Amino acid sequence: MGKQIMAALNQFIDEIKERPIYVSLIADVPANKLYEQFGFKETAPGSIGMARSLRS
Repeated sequence: MGKQIMAALNQFIDEIKERPIYVSLIADVPANKLYEQFGFKETAPGSIGMARSLRS
């Protein structure tokens, strides 16, 4: 189910024409590994935040 939600979220993000886009997720372990599969990267140690940024 999580992969389906992330795929839908990424499709929605990719269809947005305005740039830049910054999407931030708060991830508890092990969800951070799921988010990484969809292009999100860790933003800080300790409390893990994930973000995906798109540019033109």
